[in-house]
Amino acid sequence: LNCDDIDNITDKEYIASGWTKAVYKGLYKGKPVAIKTVDIRGQDVGSCVEAGGSVEDCYWRAAQKIVKEIVILQGIPHDNIIKVIGFCVPQKDSEKDGGRTVVMVTELGETIDLIKLLQMSWEERLRISYDVTVLMYHLSGTLYGPVSMNDYRRQQFVLVNGQLKLSDVDDVGFDEPTCSEDNDCLVIFSSSNFTKKLQCVDGYCHGYNEHRNLFNAGRHFTTFLLPHGAPKTLKLPIDEIVSAYNSLSLNSKKFVEKMTQVVNAYKSGKYLNRSSVEQKKNYIKYSSRDLPGEYDYRCRYSMSGGGCTVSVFDRKEAEDLCSRDPECKSFVMTNSLTWTGMCLVFL
Repeated sequence: LNCDDIDNITDKEYIASGWTKAVYKGLYKGKPVAIKTVDIRGQDVGSCVEAGGSVEDCYWRAAQKIVKEIVILQGIPHDNIIKVIGFCVPQKDSEKDGGRTVVMVTELGETIDLIKLLQMSWEERLRISYDVTVLMYHLSGTLYGPVSMNDYRRQQFVLVNGQLKLSDVDDVGFDEPTCSEDNDCLVIFSSSNFTKKLQCVDGYCHGYNEHRNLFNAGRHFTTFLLPHGAPKTLKLPIDEIVSAYNSLSLNSKKFVEKMTQVVNAYKSGKYLNRSSVEQKKNYIKYSSRDLPGEYDYRCRYSMSGGGCTVSVFDRKEAEDLCSRDPECKSFVMTNSLTWTGMCLVFL
């Protein structure tokens, strides 16, 4: 999208604002988009004006941060990084731009908070844990160098159709600390009472940005999302992943390998650990039928806001789930599949 296209975005609605930016949502040709621009009433511009700057100069100083984001987001593209759909960067003193402002348009994502994460099903939390691990691997070796997320917070991420995406990169860096010996390369997290020594290679602390990002990814996502509610048969590999995040004993490539093994074990149904002899359940099958309004109830592990929606590997798992739940009287198999290929079922 160019400046003219952005002018045609309709149904704009304010979402949120941060230190520098104000974020709106809108529709472009019927598709939802996010619009990011300088928040003229934000703290960034306000503190600059209080320090003696003019409103115009302070605006353009803040706008440079959005320009930086546009460049970085387009320079490190990935499935787990928000996609830039278009932007408008008018010349500072150009009259022909008609008072346009610096604007970036991206995919529209859903904000993340701790309560929302904890209310997700385990399969949804597995996806987020996998996504953030794959993203950290990508950031460890971009064309610009290893990315350092200097202000690592959950608020920098959004969900787009259930997929985790990094959306805020105005505070990232690419330089790793210089050093003369290994003792100069300490990754320190004082709040977690954790320190790890890295190698000094060719005058730089090798892997410093990668390890900082990994520790924060574990702290903000994986170490508390992955173990809670996981299938018992996956407990051992998950415990190993959590331990490795806490100790930074693996690099991001090895973390991706470990996480992929867990995802594949879940996709294949190996987590069910079935015996060769299974007791048959007394369920009657009705083809191409639903049970609207009958036997509906809400369950704690539902993937939807109302009722009881779960994902299963096959009909046999649906039968087992329903049989173990005293409130469940029936279930409906659907044709809808989750990101792992599981079948959505209404209990």
